Formats: sequence, structure tokens, C-alpha cells
Amino acid sequence: ILGSFVALNAGLLRWGTILMSEMPYLFLSTVSLFSFIHSENKGESKKSLIFFILSIFFASFAFHFRPVAIVVIASIVGYLLFTKQVWRMLGAMGLFTILYLPWTTRNRIHGFESRYFDTMFVVNNWRPEEGRITTVGGFLDKVAVNFRDTVIYGFPDVLIPSFSNLELEPGIVWILSLLIIGLIAVG
Repeated sequence: ILGSFVALNAGLLRWGTILMSEMPYLFLSTVSLFSFIHSENKGESKKSLIFFILSIFFASFAFHFRPVAIVVIASIVGYLLFTKQVWRMLGAMGLFTILYLPWTTRNRIHGFESRYFDTMFVVNNWRPEEGRITTVGGFLDKVAVNFRDTVIYGFPDVLIPSFSNLELEPGIVWILSLLIIGLIAVG
């Protein structure tokens, strides 16, 4: 079912001819989640373990293409934590670390640094001259601003394109945004 949704998505088909990092990321993330779901449906068998290892393997390589794939790993680890599968959770974290170490070792040897982690500690990504975050409070302020911009204002605006055109009080925007997100979470 998941594969048919991906195959029938016009946007994916249009951009599928261009090799961008989003394409392998999407493919590897989808295969990872498919493998993980398949491993959970197999119970405690050898096939279940093989699909579980494959799911972490594909998620790790998705992370190499796009660091946002850390969400795939986090969702697998979170699921395993909530279902009290501690050994599998530790195995997933350990396998991901083992698959990630060669990449970080290579980067350190060649002097490459992660631009994603550097941008986390810049006060304003659009104005780097404002400096770097040096305190925990400054970092928490940045997290709050990013949450407001992406979750409270951006997310509802993507779902309801005219949402940003409504001239509402900030408090009402917060309430409506959290209501929309709550409805999505509940289903």
C-alpha cells in the first residue's frame, strides 16, 4: 500500500527523473520503514531479525543522504521503547552507531565539519553576523522561535494555504494551530 502511494504521487514522479538527495532519502526511508513493519509482523523469528537489521541498515544510509533521516531512527527507537523491546532498541542504537562511525571518522580525518550542527548554534541563520549561541537560554530561545515559525505558523499554512492570509490575533493562531495538530495526531 505504501509503495502504491509513493508510485502514484505526481510530485514524486515528476521529480523522480532528477537525482537529488531527496530521492534516495525517500526511497531508503520508505524501505527502512517497510522492513521495520515487516519485522514486527514476523514475531520472534529469524526473518524478523533479518528485516529488523535491514530496517536499521536502510535508515542509516538514508541518514547519510539526508541528516533529517535521524527522525526515522528516532521513530524506530521510540516505538521500541514504548513497546518495551529494550534489547531491540539498544541493538538499533548500537547498529546505527556502528554504521555511522566510519562516516564521522572519514570527515574528521579530512577536516570536514557538519554544517547542520553549526547552524544549530547560530543565533539567526539568515543573519550569521548576529553571532553564535553561547548559553543554554539562547539555545532554548532559538528552539522556541523555530517551533513557533514551523509548527505554529508554517505547518497549518501548508495544510490550509490561506491560513497565513487570515488576520488573527497571535493567541488565536496558537489555539487554532494546536487544534489542527491535535486533530491530526488523534486521527
